[in-house]
Amino acid sequence: MDSHSRQVGAVDCGDVGSLMSWVVPEPRVEATWTNFQGHSIIRRSQGTRVASWEEETSLPLQEVYVGTLSLEWVRRRTEDEALRLFDEVWNLMINTGGTSKRDRESHLRIATEDAHKMKQAGVIGHASDLPTKGWAIPSSVVEEKTAGRRRGFIAWPKAKNAKNDYEAEVPLGHISRYLSAVCNEAVALFDLEASFLQADMPRGIRAGFRCRTENGELVELKWLPVGYKGDTEIVHTITRALAGGCGGSHNGVRGSKPLENPHID
Repeated sequence: MDSHSRQVGAVDCGDVGSLMSWVVPEPRVEATWTNFQGHSIIRRSQGTRVASWEEETSLPLQEVYVGTLSLEWVRRRTEDEALRLFDEVWNLMINTGGTSKRDRESHLRIATEDAHKMKQAGVIGHASDLPTKGWAIPSSVVEEKTAGRRRGFIAWPKAKNAKNDYEAEVPLGHISRYLSAVCNEAVALFDLEASFLQADMPRGIRAGFRCRTENGELVELKWLPVGYKGDTEIVHTITRALAGGCGGSHNGVRGSKPLENPHID
């Protein structure tokens, strides 16, 4: 990121222009096309807010049909040094903010119907026998789209809610070298997330992201919660393994080409 860019914590659809180092020219009178107003990612949602009780019951949960990337598959293709750094990042997932006796489970619970859908999709699962290391706050948000409203599930880790000073150490701009679908403007404006590739969490890490369903069942997230700041390092290592980046993966098992159409949600 250069001196003209700054990282923002959330999408700001109304102030994108102030983050650019150039001025979008005014269209000429005779022009019949629309000038580029920023990456389509920026314009996808007109606003995101917490769902009301009425919306929780009336709007169906958004279903995203995206396969989950196996981290074990990635680990088998990763060199020892890169694997060590990769594991360090995952350990930060638990250590950031820390857990303590005061870190109680949230009173918010996942609605029964939503929990059923997310179990079928593999987003959550029944908690393992491992001791609970941390709690997530389950909730849903409504995005205002040009095609209408849609409701999505988010899980905000309680430790992160209390401590938000951990930032990714890997420069955001590096990802554009590995995924051609990511342009510099988008990298400057967003925290890229591991959900970018729908990476599953290792079993030991899932115990740090638990919550309950409406009927009291203890469940844990199988995918990385939205908003975690360690995601950029994780995505960096995953894409190096997939694309055969220098020093990241074994020569004999490198992928033939980078991912061309990753999912961004």
